[in-house]
Amino acid sequence: MTNQEQLEDKYSKKLIVSKIIKEVENEPLLVDDPNREAILVSLLKTNREQPIQNFVSSIISFGYTPEEAIQLVDDYSDKGIYTIKQYTSGKLVIDPEIVLPLDVIKQFEETTVLPPLVAKPKYWTNNNNGGYHTIKHNAILGSGNSHNEPLALDVLNKLQNIEWNINPTVLANFNESVCYDKDKENRIQLDMLDKDFYFMWQYDKRGRMYSKGYEINFQSSEYYKALLDFSHGEFLTEQGVDALLVAIANSAGYDKLVWDDRINMGKLLLSTNVELHEDGSYTILIDDIDEPILFTKYVEAYMDYEIGNEVKCPVSLDCTASGLQLMSVLTGCVNTAKSTNIIGTGKREDVYTAIVDYMNTYLGDEEKVDRKLVKKP
Repeated sequence: MTNQEQLEDKYSKKLIVSKIIKEVENEPLLVDDPNREAILVSLLKTNREQPIQNFVSSIISFGYTPEEAIQLVDDYSDKGIYTIKQYTSGKLVIDPEIVLPLDVIKQFEETTVLPPLVAKPKYWTNNNNGGYHTIKHNAILGSGNSHNEPLALDVLNKLQNIEWNINPTVLANFNESVCYDKDKENRIQLDMLDKDFYFMWQYDKRGRMYSKGYEINFQSSEYYKALLDFSHGEFLTEQGVDALLVAIANSAGYDKLVWDDRINMGKLLLSTNVELHEDGSYTILIDDIDEPILFTKYVEAYMDYEIGNEVKCPVSLDCTASGLQLMSVLTGCVNTAKSTNIIGTGKREDVYTAIVDYMNTYLGDEEKVDRKLVKKP
């Protein structure tokens, strides 16, 4: 078994479900039962009593409606698979009568959203087969959204070809993110430390692209974005230096300034928020910085550039009205492109505010609209 197959076997809920089914495949009451996967996995994932609400919620996650899940709980309560207990407090619990081996339970508890791949993902050659090596996925997220019409699979493959690393400094110094299971998050991140890895990428039904992962994924909060580096660094060009200075300014809360002003603000922040010491070390001041983790990472990347090192730090820019941006590209509308920063106008355009201002010139005081109201439609 390859390292990637071992990783998928360790963390995949889909694979552990098949093991649970195999452990109880001779259970006569559930042979060929169409509901057995939902019942067994929901019942046995803890191997102990659980509140009835948890049991129902787990069954719902298999695609049942709340009404169907409640009916299933009732229907299977007298089949010798579990009993429903009621405590004097009124609390209802599900008590399993089937018991799994401890090693299977332990593996189930370790499963999670699959982490990135430690081997290059399978190339998408059609909409139904790509990404992870042993688990089949569709190029389009969401049940019921799959189809066999043409997709830009080459774009997904290009993104899947990028190698990433965990930034050890961020992991060591800022490991304070809010996560549903901190121990699991730490275990997975340490699992990937010092490894090159890749993300599987998929589209949603609107054409937006998402990388697969939860505990490691840059389409997330500040900490998770800062946690990731490119595996291979580059020596920065003048354009790269400007992008890094803009990232420094953005992370400090100056992302609404025009481009040149952000470059100058990045330089100013380097002079005011970095204290240089005689031994060549430095201290980064992060008081009153909007995104202190990213700010620290960007400043450290700039200091690497200053001493002639390659830089592995990715920087990002938010889209401004991405739907309208795409429409401007598809239709060739120059006005829309200028209003959404596809074509530079010398300042950071805000199309929502522009529409609000235009509408309010024709609306009376009582009918005036605000940005929040206009943005949604």
